[in-house]
Amino acid sequence: MAPSVSLLLLPGLAGGADCWGQPFLADLRRAGANPLLYAPPRDYSFDRAVAAAAAQIERRGAPCAVLGWSMGAEVALRLALERPELVGALVLCAACADQPAQARRGAALRQLLEAPWPRWHELLMQAIMPQSLRARPAAARNFMRLTAARRTPDDALLWNAQREALKAAPPLGPALPRIKQPALVCAGEHDLLFPPEEVEKLAAALPNARFRLFPAGHAVMYDRPEELAQTIAAFLAAVV
Repeated sequence: MAPSVSLLLLPGLAGGADCWGQPFLADLRRAGANPLLYAPPRDYSFDRAVAAAAAQIERRGAPCAVLGWSMGAEVALRLALERPELVGALVLCAACADQPAQARRGAALRQLLEAPWPRWHELLMQAIMPQSLRARPAAARNFMRLTAARRTPDDALLWNAQREALKAAPPLGPALPRIKQPALVCAGEHDLLFPPEEVEKLAAALPNARFRLFPAGHAVMYDRPEELAQTIAAFLAAVV
């Protein structure tokens, strides 16, 4: 891979520019990628999120590789459909082409989308908790306390707007064959929200995608930061 390949990172629901974890960002840089951090617009809608991502890439003098995690993968796919000239390659982690339909099939996602605030955020934090903490009750409780401490009234407004946008989003499945960019689709075998077979369906629907399964949960970058970074680097080396 050429030095410092730019990779725009689009976070998932209730995530911001600081959600990726320093180990993963450091591993990306060591592998030869230049992670570009992105914060979702405060007046959230998918249209505004796509426009903000497009503007950031344009300022860099695009095209650019784009990594979308969970809800961020939906933004990445919409960006590739609406502004294909800006997207050189896609990396999609814990992604699904029709999240409302997956919610009807999966109890964990359905509960997250239907629970009141702040319960739904607690369920989300439980789902993204690093696997290394799950067998350590004290560490797991501390993780939940720390994530609860981050919640503010302003966050609640943004995150609830994101969730409502996600619940109302039309399925992307019919449009996926139009996405011609090379794509790496990553899943965690222990993902509580998007089982790997659902993520693999997305990879199968994209014309130029490869699928990779990790021994991880919903947040692969927390559980396997170095392995994920190296996998992304190898993919980008082959396609950028």
